[in-house]
Amino acid sequence: GAHAATVFALGGDPLFGQIVKSAEPVLAAIVGTVFYSKAPSFYKVCCLPIIVGGVAFASLKKGVDGSYSLKFDSTALIFGM
Repeated sequence: GAHAATVFALGGDPLFGQIVKSAEPVLAAIVGTVFYSKAPSFYKVCCLPIIVGGVAFASLKKGVDGSYSLKFDSTALIFGM
């Protein structure tokens, strides 16, 4: 189940797939707060944007014109979540 979904997610655009996978702790924090009434600590919440932002920054691709961009891939988003 979970391993197969990860393989499919990385089969689309691997860089965007890594961004989706790095967002898993954010989803886990939301699920823990909503369903189990156990919010993450302040320090954990402060680390989440740094993790996701760092992976997103590392995944930027340089275009022919010199600009940087991310390629959105719906396959990676669907199977990564």
